[in-house]
Parts: sequence; C-alpha cells; structure tokens
Amino acid sequence: MSLNELVNEPLVLLDLPLSNEYFLSLFAAAGLRPKIAERTASLPMARSMIASNFSYGLLNVPSKNIHAPNGKPLSYIPLEETHRPMTLGMATMRSERKSRIVDAFEAQRRNSITGHSAPGMSLLY
Repeated sequence: MSLNELVNEPLVLLDLPLSNEYFLSLFAAAGLRPKIAERTASLPMARSMIASNFSYGLLNVPSKNIHAPNGKPLSYIPLEETHRPMTLGMATMRSERKSRIVDAFEAQRRNSITGHSAPGMSLLY
C-alpha cells in the first residue's frame, strides 16, 4: 500500500507531540495532504477506531498486539515507499554527573533497542 492510495481515505492521526509531525511529514515529503478524520493522543483509542473500520492509521513500528482494546482484529500492512525513520533519543545535562540509575537506564535501552526491534514491538519490515 502506498501513501498515494491512502491520501483520500480518512486517517486517524496519532496526535502526540512527535508522532503527529512525523506522520504528516511523510505525506508532505510526497507532496500529499492526508484527509484527517480524527486526532487522538490515545494509541488504544486509535487502534480501536481502526479495528472498527472507522479509518486507517499509521505506526512507524508495528505492535505485537494483533487485537485492538475493543477485541477486534488489526492488520498491519507495510507502506511500499521507503520513508525516513523516526529518531528517538535521550538528553541529559552534559555538565551534571549522571546518577547510577540514569546510567543503568541508558545501558538497558542501548542493549534492548536495535535497528530491527524494540521491546513490545514486532520486527521491522
């Protein structure tokens, strides 16, 4: 499925500070403007609306959950085009000494998140 095929269908936009900008930028990079039917900051709500055939949504990494919170099945279909990945990071104060818990958290994240998977998420296509 391509963004060109989806652009005129109603979109449930996951409306979080980074995700909404990221997903809208995919359309903008293709010279497209999606038809936003609903905006929600709740991933469970978005997944339930999508599973109820209200519209489609976009995720940058598919979830291992094959059912929405309302019990209805979900389908994950990769986009045909290649899109820039969403970049995540962690910022800390350079001037401050990090606590052992922050160091441990950083190490755990580096060891559990790879270029192909992350905890609770399926392998990337």
